[in-house]
Amino acid sequence: ATNFFEDEQVISEITNAIQQFSFDSATESTFPPCTRKEDQQPTMAQAQTLVKDVLPKSLFTSTSKPMAVPGGFIVKGNSKADDGDALIASIDQQLSRSSLREKVTVCYVSDFTAFVTENADEIDIDSIGTVLFVGGPDIAREPKKVMLSAASAIGIGTCWYLSLYPFLLNPNLAKRVDEQLALVDAGMPADLSWLTDLSFPLFATFVSIQVLHELGHRVVAVFNDIKPTFPTFVPSIITGVTSIVTSFKEPPKNLQALFDFSIAGPALGMLGSIA
Repeated sequence: ATNFFEDEQVISEITNAIQQFSFDSATESTFPPCTRKEDQQPTMAQAQTLVKDVLPKSLFTSTSKPMAVPGGFIVKGNSKADDGDALIASIDQQLSRSSLREKVTVCYVSDFTAFVTENADEIDIDSIGTVLFVGGPDIAREPKKVMLSAASAIGIGTCWYLSLYPFLLNPNLAKRVDEQLALVDAGMPADLSWLTDLSFPLFATFVSIQVLHELGHRVVAVFNDIKPTFPTFVPSIITGVTSIVTSFKEPPKNLQALFDFSIAGPALGMLGSIA
């Protein structure tokens, strides 16, 4: 009888399975779920077409066959471009002329699979290569318009609540409010317009700061050709609005564009709050 653990074929299959699991885990930790939509995952035939027909005409030389990972494939290779922007521009140009147009999305990243190899502890960070992640045509987060609209409505409501609350902490003003509410309970006309006059400037100021925050994002988005979604007000009982959340209809072209987009909102909002 042959010892199970001495069978080279079995050992090889186990090793390959462990390696594939490691690659899959590395992919899932690198790319968010929205970029790995199973119903839009490209086929092996499409990945092979990319390697055979598109990449040779671009500034990328593949050194491996397409490797299946969650949501798509990774292709290892070397870039001949000056930077990642030039490489992706070249690949996108070739994709627009091929049968893969609007069928796949290609992302250029450092070789994250290098950290799941047997010699991961000996890897020189500066010598890590690059890989292409080949995903489906839509790798943006799916919009949930009803839920986000409801969240924004609640956020505006909590902003108004926050604007009223500081004045209600004043004993004299709180007493006046109680008197007006007592009139309402008695079926008599009441007038709380004075409270609105006091709280509205605070409400308008707070919302204006949030709008300035969003305006900062939008200005940078125009310069970097980023397509953001409609902003969502995130409600908070304590602060009125925690923040405004904006997603993307499609991913930014590079990390610098993402950084500029991210920092512009808080920076302009902070300047607005100081002013």
